[in-house]
Amino acid sequence: MKIGLFQFDVQWENPEANISLIKQKVTNTNPPDLVVLPEMFLTGFCMNTNRLESLIPLLSIPKIQKLSRDIRTSICGSIPVFENNAWHNRYIHLDKDENYAVYDKSHLFSMTGEDKRYKAGSSYLSYQFMGWKIRPLICFDLRFPVASYPSEPVDLLIYVANWPVTRIEHWTQLLRARAIENQCYVVGVNRVGRDENRLDYNGHSCVIDFRGDYIIQLGENESYETTEINLEDMMTYREKFPFRI
Repeated sequence: MKIGLFQFDVQWENPEANISLIKQKVTNTNPPDLVVLPEMFLTGFCMNTNRLESLIPLLSIPKIQKLSRDIRTSICGSIPVFENNAWHNRYIHLDKDENYAVYDKSHLFSMTGEDKRYKAGSSYLSYQFMGWKIRPLICFDLRFPVASYPSEPVDLLIYVANWPVTRIEHWTQLLRARAIENQCYVVGVNRVGRDENRLDYNGHSCVIDFRGDYIIQLGENESYETTEINLEDMMTYREKFPFRI
């Protein structure tokens, strides 16, 4: 599977500007199978849900479906979604046939008041895409190993995040740990720039293989890169080193 990672400076509470930037930077003649975007890639890590109410028409599945069609590939990332009288920090994966999977962030970050503005998800998700079993997780979920370790092994963990500079070493080390303990591929996509919470972000998005080795690691600035991951290679490694019980 060919995967694209796009880390960028998410424009605050401006879905249209962010969609325009994604279309400008990601569209190409040889699109990957999946493009992974940061947490809350349409708005930034916004805790002002009163402001988000006016943006609800722009925070919708049809908008993301159109973006997927425009860049001619499947996409995933998280967006704020209002449903059943509550806001959710929701991971969404849309494929080119407009099928989609969703997961609501389970571990909300209380230090920013996320737990007071959003409703936590009640269960984890594993889903199939192109023959791969994927488990999506969002930012703070990374600190909870149980979230990434289902009874039935997965092939790919996807983490989307707004992970600040001050704790970036935790991001890089924990992503590698999740790959090693699960013997699976890990994709982590973080944003860059400064948001209205006065937090700075420096990317370090990456793809890590089932041994815990980097396949690609982006730097600290806006960047879009693609790479290939191979399911057969991972299965061969698991057979040779059956560490996961």
